[in-house]
Amino acid sequence: MLNRMSVAVVVPVALLAIGGLTSGTEYARVFLNQGKQAVADRLPLQVEIDRLALVLEKFDDELGQARRVRAEAALRLEKAERQLQDRQASLAADRRKLESLRDRLQAEPAAECPTSRLSDDQRLTAVRGQLERFRTGQLSLERLEQTVEKLRTSQRDLDDQLEQRRQQRDLLASRLEAIRTEKTTLEWAAGGMGNLPSSDTLARAESLAERLEDVLRLERELAGPPTEPLDHLLGKTNDSQRLLSDLDEVLASESLATNR
Repeated sequence: MLNRMSVAVVVPVALLAIGGLTSGTEYARVFLNQGKQAVADRLPLQVEIDRLALVLEKFDDELGQARRVRAEAALRLEKAERQLQDRQASLAADRRKLESLRDRLQAEPAAECPTSRLSDDQRLTAVRGQLERFRTGQLSLERLEQTVEKLRTSQRDLDDQLEQRRQQRDLLASRLEAIRTEKTTLEWAAGGMGNLPSSDTLARAESLAERLEDVLRLERELAGPPTEPLDHLLGKTNDSQRLLSDLDEVLASESLATNR
């Protein structure tokens, strides 16, 4: 191990020293990447699977933070929309007031309204002030409408991004489950899960039976060839034939003596 580490340190240094190399950062990065790859090649598959599960959990945390950001943006949009509705209602009321003042100015000039406590200049100044406030309210409403539209666009973008990340997370989870299933299937195939385990008892019984058969075979060889039942039958048959021959011979001799 020390020798490998020494080589890993000496080789990059030697390369930097030879020829005045100036791209030391690239060489260092190459050797660092090779070291990382060597470590990754030695890691068991289960370790990498567990690491992927941890990364997925971290991604779930990030996804939760993204949902929180989306929720906060939705609250801001809701607040801005309520403010826009209030501003629109207020501006509509101001517009109705201006329309009423215009109608009154057209129908009742100041010279023909002796009961009015305001002069012509005062009435016109008051109307101009309300008109300026209305125009200012219109500009403010336009800016608020633009702001609300931007918030709506941002909200739609957040929704799309969140949905995209959710789909990516589901895809990663599916791939992780497929990897685990494939690993389990390979382990079952390698371990012969479809076969029964070997039996030591059966092996000992077969060995004992072979030894007993050898002992009996040896005893039969030592006892000599067995007498077959057919031999007894043949022996008895020969004895009967000889007895019949003797009887025939005796009877024949007695017949000759009688005839004489």
